[in-house]
Amino acid sequence: MGNAQRRNIDGVSYSISADMIKVRKQSWKEYFVTSFAWNYIGVPIFAVLAPVWYLLVSNFDWVRQLSGQLAYFLMPWLDETFRDVKRELTQDVRGRVLDVGSGQGSWLKYCSQATVVTELEPIQEHLPPLRQSVEEFSKQNPSVRVEIVNRYMEEFQPDELYDVSGRSLAMICEKRRLN
Repeated sequence: MGNAQRRNIDGVSYSISADMIKVRKQSWKEYFVTSFAWNYIGVPIFAVLAPVWYLLVSNFDWVRQLSGQLAYFLMPWLDETFRDVKRELTQDVRGRVLDVGSGQGSWLKYCSQATVVTELEPIQEHLPPLRQSVEEFSKQNPSVRVEIVNRYMEEFQPDELYDVSGRSLAMICEKRRLN
């Protein structure tokens, strides 16, 4: 590690070498234009569109479908991009797991230590690829029971509590960052 430096960020020590950091130099004009465009055009547009989109998603089924399709389209790319992070976040996941908005089942492969995984997927078009992911996962992990529930979160009334859900994963991540 010839030109590497040790840096301490949030209590974690990292090795950083110059070839790991690629910085594109911007002229002051480029910086000004991009900063101005984001701060005075992008942020206000987002501030207006985000609540409107939320109201549409909560009140219209066709907007829910559109949101689901967009997420479904992006999921393989996101899964590939964050594979190492997902693996680290889920290394301690055991017990009953609730996966909300499963899509193609991209989180399923990280639940091999669970006992039961409930895939909660409301969009009908996502069920065939989800079933295929469940079949492949079940062949490799026969001790894990996987169930698919075709409902929205508001309609889902489980009989038992779950050990891990999306919120629990965020708490696991935060606990690891603090340690």
